[in-house]
Amino acid sequence: MVTKKSFRDQIRGALSQSGWEVVQIDGEPDWWADEHWTISSTTRAYGYTLVVSFLVDPQHDGPRKSSAIWEIPVGKTRPRDWLDHDTRIAVLEMQKGHFAEKLDSFIREIDRHRDLLRS
Repeated sequence: MVTKKSFRDQIRGALSQSGWEVVQIDGEPDWWADEHWTISSTTRAYGYTLVVSFLVDPQHDGPRKSSAIWEIPVGKTRPRDWLDHDTRIAVLEMQKGHFAEKLDSFIREIDRHRDLLRS
């Protein structure tokens, strides 16, 4: 039996393959976020950290926030609120379709940011 990986598992796997490790998960954030992950580089710029946030659709009013993720930004720090775009490095938009391509582009942007630290 083949099981489909959740989008979080796919993101975590792609990060790992690209030299990032999830070192902390904050699962008790504000109403506008489901989780925040702190990720750390395990290769180039070893130990450099970023924050991946799972933002909830502001129109969602159901009990399961994890089913209403609308975008996943990554930045140098945790966003102040769901409209905070100041520290964003990359964003994975969660509309239906082409998830694999969007995920690849998202990871490339994160890696490009890390590579710029060395220049």
